[in-house]
Amino acid sequence: TAKWNQVGGVTQGQATGSTITIPYDGSGVGQDVRIARKGVTLPANYWVETRTRITDATHDGQEASLIAQGSSPDPYFGSAVHVQLVRFGQNNWVIRARDDFDEVFIRTIGGGRDLTNIWVKLALKVVGSTVTAYWAPSSSPVWQPLGTWTTGKNGSAFGIGTWTAGAEFDYLVARPLNT
Repeated sequence: TAKWNQVGGVTQGQATGSTITIPYDGSGVGQDVRIARKGVTLPANYWVETRTRITDATHDGQEASLIAQGSSPDPYFGSAVHVQLVRFGQNNWVIRARDDFDEVFIRTIGGGRDLTNIWVKLALKVVGSTVTAYWAPSSSPVWQPLGTWTTGKNGSAFGIGTWTAGAEFDYLVARPLNT
């Protein structure tokens, strides 16, 4: 708790080794779960990544997110950038990049239940105010860029989160970029 922030009264993530599990219980307390790293000072140029999977396909509208550029250690920061694995509907899995609540890029990567319990890697490269979102199938060493944009977000908080989803995150790392 000294290094990580979760809001009380909602489903809490559970860590085992490098894996963080967020169960979804079907009620309001499992709807919007955020886990943020507290007290971090990141350089102007950095890379943050995770590996995630959505662990059920019982309903539509599920999201597992990697979050960066947050202005607060509060895990409910909407004022941040996100790259997300999203199950919109029964026939549509996408990778989506958001700046705050504005969708800036989206790519369909699957259909049906084919990505349930399948690991997908997500990353954000931050170079000053320029952000590039990346994704890759877990089995691939090649990162696929989703898109690059300029953001007004400039915080150093980062974390993970879910929206109406049970999900697992296998690791969460932030590294300075080297020239």
